Amino acid sequence: MFDVVPAGTTLSKQDDLARFDVPDLQDTADKLVATTEHLLSQEERELTKRRAEDLAKGTLAKKLQEMLKQRANDKDNWVSVPQRLILNRDDVF
Repeated sequence: MFDVVPAGTTLSKQDDLARFDVPDLQDTADKLVATTEHLLSQEERELTKRRAEDLAKGTLAKKLQEMLKQRANDKDNWVSVPQRLILNRDDVF
């Protein structure tokens, strides 16, 4: 049913993957609103829109965005799950 992958090949094509830029924070917030719009009531849509705007303008989100951009500069693939993206609370606050 499934092919067995030989040991050591799981990440063998990692270098061949396309590199993606970190999306703009406001674009991400806008996509969240657009993606969830048809799933929510009018009240929930308005609340989601306000919260997405607050997120995009917030200092914590901007700090995390900068961390992702730095990761994108330092790593071949910023999207892959890191062992520890945030080392401790002091890195964020």
